[in-house]
Amino acid sequence: MIERFHKLKVCINKALIDIEYDTKFSDLEWSKIKDLIDSLQPFKLVAEALCRRDSTLLSAETALKFILEKLLTQDTVLSAELSEALCVRMKERRTIVT
Repeated sequence: MIERFHKLKVCINKALIDIEYDTKFSDLEWSKIKDLIDSLQPFKLVAEALCRRDSTLLSAETALKFILEKLLTQDTVLSAELSEALCVRMKERRTIVT
């Protein structure tokens, strides 16, 4: 949904001008929306992959590594926070077998 919002950026700005609305989106806000889309895109791909019938624990592990790699290459504050939160959650969920 937010991808569509970003794709309609020009239309939204023109509509806000047409209705004489006081609030306008700045370039910084549009770039933050784009960063959000880019940071959430790996999660979307992985969720679709894990919802397949043939997904296994191995594919889940590979998917998590994929997310972490993608987030680390983006080099944004949001992607860094998401990767850190994902790492913390993974450590909480995993047990050490002795």
